[in-house]
Amino acid sequence: MYNLGAVQAPEENGNAGGFVGLSSTGGLASAVADDDGGVDSGLLEDLLGGELLSISDLLGAVPWMIPEYRETHADYLDGGWVSADVAGGYAGSFESGSVNVFNDDNPVPDGTDVQSLYSVKNIAAVRGTSYAGGFGGKVVSGSLAQTGGGLSLLDGSVGLQLTDLVGVLQAYVPTITYADVLSEGGFTVEAAKIDSQEQTTSGAAGGFIGYATAAQISNSDVNKLAYTKVTTPDDLEATNAPSYFDSAQSTYAVTAPQYAGGYVGYLDIGSTAGAASGLELLKNTPLEGLTSGISISDLTGALNVMTSTVEHSDVYGHAGGFSVLASGEDSFGAVGHAGGFAGKISGGHIQDCNVDNFAYVIGQIAAGGY
Repeated sequence: MYNLGAVQAPEENGNAGGFVGLSSTGGLASAVADDDGGVDSGLLEDLLGGELLSISDLLGAVPWMIPEYRETHADYLDGGWVSADVAGGYAGSFESGSVNVFNDDNPVPDGTDVQSLYSVKNIAAVRGTSYAGGFGGKVVSGSLAQTGGGLSLLDGSVGLQLTDLVGVLQAYVPTITYADVLSEGGFTVEAAKIDSQEQTTSGAAGGFIGYATAAQISNSDVNKLAYTKVTTPDDLEATNAPSYFDSAQSTYAVTAPQYAGGYVGYLDIGSTAGAASGLELLKNTPLEGLTSGISISDLTGALNVMTSTVEHSDVYGHAGGFSVLASGEDSFGAVGHAGGFAGKISGGHIQDCNVDNFAYVIGQIAAGGY
């Protein structure tokens, strides 16, 4: 995508991105939908009962329901911007899917240098009501419940191994590689408020992602966040510093009410409840007995898959340094976690990721250089 000037969606319940607004997954139930959008259980039973399709074949179809993007990007004109409730330079809301993932089935094309790949170029600003990020506003895993919705239609004669079901988890994890966000002049990211329906995760902004859960990210830099003017108080030892929070005196490259980070606002661990919700659908069906076969190793494997990981990905500031602000209020009082790399991390794994050239990191509740 070239020569983007502006991408805009509604400030409430809208998703906007330079390449895709909302990227989501399909489920097994949708694979056997009838003309009215409901599920044709007879079709599914006929396919399996007639031995035209095995349960392994059915589960093997799951990866085909996950979006894949390779060598795609969004290039902006000078001053280009994105605005929506959930806003990102490349994707507004990215649920599962992969970006620039190459393998034996999809090798790197001849003549392509993966190090030169990127997702966003020349963006100036990303403004989200609830979530905002240079790459994506939200990057989250899909729910295994979608798969379970299809499985719950089967009758008890179908041979299903629990390991097959739990193994599908991996397919729903969003995987992003070689997806740099590049802006020679520097860019800003802002999330405006906390959504009362998603109070624990919203109000998040980051140079790459606003909010991420169960995401696998590697070799994806943020280069560069903009320099902005921050006015320091006359007395640096004073208990109050209103100039930091007065938008007339100070502005920031990354701003959010709850979570603000140079790379990610909130890096969260995925919940194994995604797997549990899929299994929950098997209750009160002939397949309910399968749920008793879950072992500790199954749950441990699911937990490993759902851990958010960021590797070999750096964030850079423009000359003069970038600044971060997290300051707001929710129904319980003041909030605000800010960091040079991440505003808040819950159970994530970060390796070989650096922050270069930041100036100020301000948070109402917690603030750190990293």
